[in-house]
Amino acid sequence: MGNPILGDDKAGLLVAQKLKEKLSDNHPNINIIEYSGNAMKLAEMMLGYDRVLIADCFKAETSSNDRDIIILSYKKETESGEFNALEPHDIDLFSALNLLRKFFPDEIPDEIKIFGIKCNSSFTFSEEISEKTAHLIDRVVNLILNEVEVKNK
Repeated sequence: MGNPILGDDKAGLLVAQKLKEKLSDNHPNINIIEYSGNAMKLAEMMLGYDRVLIADCFKAETSSNDRDIIILSYKKETESGEFNALEPHDIDLFSALNLLRKFFPDEIPDEIKIFGIKCNSSFTFSEEISEKTAHLIDRVVNLILNEVEVKNK
């Protein structure tokens, strides 16, 4: 996920591009999708998959004590929360998944992992990314490759 013209925010898109280079020939059962859009549409795109791995940037002030990569998990058996958005296109991903789970319980993936890459808190219009984010992209690619290899054994 990401925006290709907001500098570091395109980190997730770059992860997808690198994964396509490394996985497309050897893993025909893996779909790698680059996405720039809202959470509701993303949740809809996940319907029917068994497992989804997402790479995305999260905004954070730089601090040496914070983690640069966070991993969040969503399991479909997790208790569903309240749906409190004014319109469905303004909700976060987990709320969108909880909403869709009510209507399509058998189509929600069993597991969804989000690999969050810490990026600068203010994005600027640019197609360039920072050196730090470039390094984190490579780390996330390796984490996802490890996930794919472990699950395919």
